[in-house]
Amino acid sequence: MKVWLPFENEVREVAGVKTVRQLLNHFSFKEEEVVALDKKKARRITSDERLEEEMEIRIIRVLSGG
Repeated sequence: MKVWLPFENEVREVAGVKTVRQLLNHFSFKEEEVVALDKKKARRITSDERLEEEMEIRIIRVLSGG
């Protein structure tokens, strides 16, 4: 599947991951630091959702402050 990482200005091909959680672990991201989006369906996907090889995922960093 294609994974867009706009904060690193790259697109990577990733295979063999079955859930968003596994994908985030693959890149060493913490779940509370990023959001995964399904580019084709234009929706957020949760960490326990199953991924398909034909999916296109965009991972964006979450910014918060007080």
